[in-house]
Amino acid sequence: MSEEQNEILRRGDKVIIARGVSRFKVAQHRLTGLFADVLALCYLYASVRLLILQLPKYKEAVKASTGQPVLYVPWAIVISAAIVVALFWGSLGRSLGGRVSNIEYSRNGSKKVSVFRRLLHALLNAIGMAPAYIGLWWLHTHDARYETWTLASLPLLILFLWALVDPKGRTLVDRIAGIEVSLPEYKEVADIRVRPRPWYTRSWGAAVLAMLILSYTTGWIITKIDLNALVKDAPRAKPLFIDLVTPDLFERTPTDQIARAKYQIPCSGNPPAPAQVEPGKPSLIITRGGTCGDRGDLIAVRGENFAPNSKGILYWVDPIGMKERVRGIQTDENGTFEYTFNVPNARGTDYEIHEVEAAISVPTGPWRATITLRMVIDKMIETIFLALMATTLGVIISIPISFLSARNLMIHNPLSATVYYITRTIMNIMRSIEPLIWALIFVVWVGIGPFAGVLALTLHTVAALAKLYSEAIESIDPGPIEAVTATGADRIQTIAYAVVPQMIPPFIAFTIYRWDINVRMSTVIGLVGGGGIGFLLIQWINLLQYRQAATAVWAIALVVAIMDYASAIVREKLV
Repeated sequence: MSEEQNEILRRGDKVIIARGVSRFKVAQHRLTGLFADVLALCYLYASVRLLILQLPKYKEAVKASTGQPVLYVPWAIVISAAIVVALFWGSLGRSLGGRVSNIEYSRNGSKKVSVFRRLLHALLNAIGMAPAYIGLWWLHTHDARYETWTLASLPLLILFLWALVDPKGRTLVDRIAGIEVSLPEYKEVADIRVRPRPWYTRSWGAAVLAMLILSYTTGWIITKIDLNALVKDAPRAKPLFIDLVTPDLFERTPTDQIARAKYQIPCSGNPPAPAQVEPGKPSLIITRGGTCGDRGDLIAVRGENFAPNSKGILYWVDPIGMKERVRGIQTDENGTFEYTFNVPNARGTDYEIHEVEAAISVPTGPWRATITLRMVIDKMIETIFLALMATTLGVIISIPISFLSARNLMIHNPLSATVYYITRTIMNIMRSIEPLIWALIFVVWVGIGPFAGVLALTLHTVAALAKLYSEAIESIDPGPIEAVTATGADRIQTIAYAVVPQMIPPFIAFTIYRWDINVRMSTVIGLVGGGGIGFLLIQWINLLQYRQAATAVWAIALVVAIMDYASAIVREKLV
């Protein structure tokens, strides 16, 4: 093994196998590598700046600032500096972009290029990018002078545009520096005697490691993760968790126990007679303050013969029958209670008769489903069929679109390639818009109800399934396609007999999984009136009725679990 091969192995590189690559392919990969490096450097700058702004010194400055942001650097300067650093990084070593785009620098077939030539290459590249720097500053300042300077510096781009006419895809900068740029195809070389160089000791590896450390450090600080609060404040969530594990499912028919005592405001010569305890019947008597007095007077009431260990409410009833809640009540094991309170400022004219009312609801009848459970079942059925219709319509529309979005079927001539890119772009845009937004649009369009939800989920289903189906088509085995094509079959026959049979299993799996997703998504679109269980869920949450909300949540979980088991059985039978 030669010294050069030993050096390659020591550095963990791979043997290059020459192959022909078009100049346009080289230019595309170089631009991709430069863009990746610039993006990575801008991300590092933004992460470091955000990290510094979290320091106490700068936090106070941020709060006090009303005009120019703290530690502000114009975006044009940031991007320009990132371009320059990326150019030097790519020329002096294997940058992150070079790794991504698989770019190699060499001279006369050898990867050993002198530092002088690399520096010259980077410097000329930086000079050639002058139109970009000036143009960015012009966009930032909107100064007409920089527009003129940008146009005047455009001839410098010839340093790069030369690659479009050079047979080897080299720019004038490459020629002047004596450097060749290639896209090698690698073949692994294994030698147990030589240990490859660790990835983190390379420039691209160090950049990736720095980005990861900065990302998680900045993310931890910005998102204000506080594990201490998670443990210390856990008791705050106890009432909510209790409601979630005790949903409002069943109840017994309640029997109301009501007793009243009369009270006159203010006293006259003929106040109402004191209430008496009736054996076996709920009774309420005033034990302190008499049966007449003024507003604000302190009185005491005692209830007897009520259901033991039961909860109720004590009301003040004015002369026209309007009730005002005074407080909650709780009976003891003997069915009695006693409370003291001030006479409320109730409405009414002088000498009218008011009443104190004790009301306790006692469950005595047979168990039955609550109104909440019945409403949840009705809306859950609506949710299932909403998701079913959206999934069915989405599958019908997405199947033909998926063939237009499959690269291996469409990239054969300019017309089909144009259709492919247009279809992909439209699907990406549709998929990037959340179903909640689509539901809001259709609620305005067709009105509140499940139809708006069906339309919203159908659009998102089409975009999602078209992508999944097309990727499944792109990953099919080309052998059957070649065999069918060799028999003289046309494009339609090839798809019918070589593509479709391979697509049925993944199509079924994706379709069932999408129905599962749509059931869960339908709870979200209900927030804006798109129908389904979500409409009830958001109402109960807003009213802080968490037991009722828990009923809806458990119903959703149950339906999703049943669908998961059912889909597993279907896949086992059909796939």
